[in-house]
Amino acid sequence: MCATTMISGELNEELIFARTTPEQKLRIVMEFQRRGKTVAVIGDGTNDIPSLKCANIGIAMQSGTQVSKEVSDMILLNNNFSSIVQIIETGRLLSDNLKKVFVYLLPGGKYLKFLESCANISEYKLYLYSRISEDDHSNEL
Repeated sequence: MCATTMISGELNEELIFARTTPEQKLRIVMEFQRRGKTVAVIGDGTNDIPSLKCANIGIAMQSGTQVSKEVSDMILLNNNFSSIVQIIETGRLLSDNLKKVFVYLLPGGKYLKFLESCANISEYKLYLYSRISEDDHSNEL
């Protein structure tokens, strides 16, 4: 199946695969990687293990099997797919801000200030993570 979406004014075509076997999932992941794409796979069962392991980022669901959680890089604690969008947006924002801080502090040779900034950002990520978790749990009530 093929779906067309509009992102940032560009027309994008997305492929949707349904009812695939574990071998087909793995072939799909490997083909996208061969084309130079970064691949994230979300799975919750033992049938997802090969593709979770092969993907650049394997994301297991909290409600999934223990084995899928062990092979994945990340576990989605609230089982809510929309959290992934928030995680990506926050990660990009933090990455951009780190680059700005580095460019600002580098000419002055103030590397200790840069390290302090990194420590503050990691504290912010923990705070943000707890806020996202709280928001998701309040929506369930």
